[in-house]
Amino acid sequence: MRKILRFTLIAAMALISGASMAQTTVTFDAKTDMGKYTTAPSGNDEQYDTLSKEGVVVVCNKGAFATGKQYRFGKGSFARISSTAGNITKVVFTCGANGTAKYGPGNFTDATAGTYTYQEDGNEGTWEGNDASFQLTASGSQVRATKIEVTIGGTVTPSLAAPTISGETPFAETTTVTIAAEDGATVYYTTNGQDPDDREGTQYTAPFTLSETATVKAIAYKGDLQSSIATMEFKKQGNVVTTGNGTVENPYTAADAIAMNAANALPTDTAFYTGVITSIKEVSTQFGNATYTIAASADAQETLEVFRGYYLENKKFTAEDQIKVGDKVVVKGHLINYNGTLELAKGNFIWSLNGKTTAGDEPVEPKDTASYTVEQAVAVLTSDAETTDVVYITGKISQIDEVSAKFGNATYYISDDGTTASQLMVFRGKYLNNEKFTAEDQIKVGDEVKIAGVLTNYKKGDTVTKEVSYSYIVAINGVTTGINSVVAVPALDANAPVYNLAGQRVSKSYKGVVVQNGRKFILK
Repeated sequence: MRKILRFTLIAAMALISGASMAQTTVTFDAKTDMGKYTTAPSGNDEQYDTLSKEGVVVVCNKGAFATGKQYRFGKGSFARISSTAGNITKVVFTCGANGTAKYGPGNFTDATAGTYTYQEDGNEGTWEGNDASFQLTASGSQVRATKIEVTIGGTVTPSLAAPTISGETPFAETTTVTIAAEDGATVYYTTNGQDPDDREGTQYTAPFTLSETATVKAIAYKGDLQSSIATMEFKKQGNVVTTGNGTVENPYTAADAIAMNAANALPTDTAFYTGVITSIKEVSTQFGNATYTIAASADAQETLEVFRGYYLENKKFTAEDQIKVGDKVVVKGHLINYNGTLELAKGNFIWSLNGKTTAGDEPVEPKDTASYTVEQAVAVLTSDAETTDVVYITGKISQIDEVSAKFGNATYYISDDGTTASQLMVFRGKYLNNEKFTAEDQIKVGDEVKIAGVLTNYKKGDTVTKEVSYSYIVAINGVTTGINSVVAVPALDANAPVYNLAGQRVSKSYKGVVVQNGRKFILK
């Protein structure tokens, strides 16, 4: 009897020991443990920032895990932590700010399992529980953690996996819903959003059809085990009318995107979207991407977020001034609804910027047929027509704001008569041959210039500036090339005809570079 009891106690102790394991802590230090981008599964184009170490994985859908300073969880993003090395019992986030202050631990909320706590005057947030996986949401603001400590080794208890719900969503007319569970399990489901059980739910025996928008929930039972509830929303597409069709020739607008979202009819593939940049949240030269919003006009209420997009030709951003509010863009990307935010997901890029489709310095080839005086150019902008192709504008420099040898561009004004009465801004334009400015005296007030650029109404609040963007000087005082020095040579035949560099015969009163007797010189 004693031998049997002794054996029973030993067996029980062995069972208890097998149900638990020694606790260990896996530490992620932002200075040494860098994360990486990982493409999401199930055909989602969105990318995730991921940390992985010793069976522990940390995932964020709007994060930055490779800064070398901190792990960034963007506002509205989730932080999902899971372990294959044992259940997680504790996670400590050490942040650079306290409580609910910007970047502090108090901005994490809505734990899907366990409990999450923090101190208002402390920089640590602590999750405690006993789960293989859980999720937090950065709801207040971005959270920045310098260190994440994950303790694993919780008690492993018998469990039953939640059922898997599948079917097409959104759907046009009907969709077939299939529910799968572990062998031998009995599944109950509901389609009205209520939590199912073995009394309130319908027992699943075969796939069923939905013809209207519905939320399907399912639970599995097997012996004494009960699974968690699986949920999937199925949305029926409504009728939607759009002004664009998503092609580069006829892109969708922000209003189109909002209408498609309301009708549960978001495009499944990448498409083209156009608009004016209304706000710029961030241009990151470190990561080469930008987050901004676009709309039909600078003051429109219906906006579409472009999340972490790239520059022209799908190249990385290299400077913060490569885009500005008021720029007209066509963006190629995948439209998604992320937790209520309608956005072009990461991986998008600018197809055209104010009519420009290449990332190089060369603008679109100017067209001789699109040539304006300053008065005509101002009239175009006054009618809010603007231009998408590069055009010519001829005038006299009336005012110079800046000539930057550092950045190689100049901001100045031109008018038809050289006065400031009715002038047009030339914003950060280049010199002759689209070359960079190298000296401040390369232009002066009174110079006659011919400009190639895009006519743009730059809007900031209630202020509208009529300007020429992405421009360069085609000719200055009749000179069309950036000649650094030309020696004046006496004419061999004083009565010989004089021609300008375009081959047109001119009078001797003409000023600029001319050709006479086969010699090129300057008439002053």
